[in-house]
Amino acid sequence: MKSNQLLEKEDNKEMRKLASGVLAAALLSGALLTGCSSDDPDPAPTSASSDATTDGPQSGGTLIWGSRSEPGNGGLDPFVAEVYRGTAIIALIYDTLVTKDDNGVIQPGIAASYTQVDGKTYQFTIREGVKFGDGSDLTVSDVIWSFEHHREAKGAGDAALAKLESITEVTPGVVEFKFSDDNPAFLNNISRATGDYFIVDQQWYEAASENDRQISVNGSGPFTLEAWEQGVELRLVKNSYYWDTERIHLDGITFKITGDDEGALLALVQQGAVDAAWFWGAEYAQQAEDSGWTRGNAAYTSARSLWIDPTFNNGALSDVRVRQAISLAIDREQVISLGTAGLGGITFVTPPAFTELAAPSATTPNYTRNVEQAKTLLAEAGVSDLEITLTYGTNTTDVSALEVIAQNLADAGITLKLNGVPYAEVQNVFTTGAPFMSELIYVVGTKAADPAAAYTSWLTDGGLVSHWQNNPDAEAAKALLAQINVETDPAVRIDLLNQLNAEVADKVLILTPYATPLAYHLWSSKVHGYQTDPQDGRVHLRDAWIEQ
Repeated sequence: MKSNQLLEKEDNKEMRKLASGVLAAALLSGALLTGCSSDDPDPAPTSASSDATTDGPQSGGTLIWGSRSEPGNGGLDPFVAEVYRGTAIIALIYDTLVTKDDNGVIQPGIAASYTQVDGKTYQFTIREGVKFGDGSDLTVSDVIWSFEHHREAKGAGDAALAKLESITEVTPGVVEFKFSDDNPAFLNNISRATGDYFIVDQQWYEAASENDRQISVNGSGPFTLEAWEQGVELRLVKNSYYWDTERIHLDGITFKITGDDEGALLALVQQGAVDAAWFWGAEYAQQAEDSGWTRGNAAYTSARSLWIDPTFNNGALSDVRVRQAISLAIDREQVISLGTAGLGGITFVTPPAFTELAAPSATTPNYTRNVEQAKTLLAEAGVSDLEITLTYGTNTTDVSALEVIAQNLADAGITLKLNGVPYAEVQNVFTTGAPFMSELIYVVGTKAADPAAAYTSWLTDGGLVSHWQNNPDAEAAKALLAQINVETDPAVRIDLLNQLNAEVADKVLILTPYATPLAYHLWSSKVHGYQTDPQDGRVHLRDAWIEQ
């Protein structure tokens, strides 16, 4: 028995903007996911906006946050909203059972502690005295109902609860989840800051109309909704019933909505009309930083991947030596420097936002450029004048990075043809399993709640875009993934994930040239106690305060 104390889907428009959002190239160090013995939920950040000129946190004041977008489809309904622009605000209003800190460690939430009885059974001790924003008590029944309703709403697509057999209160205040099979990804799935496993007031939710649930709230989190004038601003105020209210310094947060015009958002920054802001475009973020604002550390949540079909074109990429040659010919640092203006990060298929995992290093197989070795491998494979095609959606702004990759490969005698097609055709490949239209498909990935999910669709034999069936090069990786999917010891599972990343890099089952953040977060000198988080969930707004 292990006892421990106690982060979407993007709409296509937002996905198309991702390429312009990247920060300084860095390799993030990994940390093991271990139990936390402290009862302090997600300790306050130790490295945040500068507080050197102040005497300490000041209470009061409203932080004005400039935003290009507001909650979209589903509004503020915690069971319906799925796009980041909605869930990132919902996460400030509703709580989850557990959370994940900046090191990838599970921390307390509504559950003061949890016990992993075995791989199929988890028990959570619900924190006493928690209330919703209307002053009503949060009960064990609300916890059970929230998960049951989530499973009902999501159906077969419910990642965390697909194997759930029962949720019961086994002793007063203790909720037990029992699954039919081992479910090692459960805690990762339900702790995601911008996910949708929130605890909701059953009585309030069932009494509200479908429309009311999207424009009104009743959560147990640090803030609650005061008003939302769509297209103008959304105002949150401090939840006076919050169970950790002494930690909240702000009276509220007002999100000023500017729409897609980031120039208008930048103008608010330069006029001093907002205290903080987030941008998709790197050029706007740079101008805000040039105005004297602090730019937060990048949350590299999006791995740019080249998916491989080794059977395409009579198996042009079926030989592991050919794939290794391609990977060795890519100068990842140059792709980042020239293709992303120096604002990308080196990555595995699991993006660096998974801070609990090891980052690529100088010893990662086939990651350090070596053109001569690439030529040697091609010669050993009996391949000369190799010509392959990379298909990408024409909506992407990453073409410059792809052009750098093509130039890199040319140095090793490989011709990479870039084939731009409507994005819908690329999307069709990874959403329906449609056949590849070339050896390589360029895919913009987003961070899932659990790192193993980065492999499921293309490595498992039943995956939608898997082309590695009956291929001996993939057998070791598949075996590791199978172990990961049943391993319930967090530390062992992380070690297996690190092994899997190394094995995939060695056999080059996928190519991941670089990663990017979702957006840039910046703030003025008035803002203290805030820093970005690896999940890009703005979770540290609960620690922020405004200099009066």
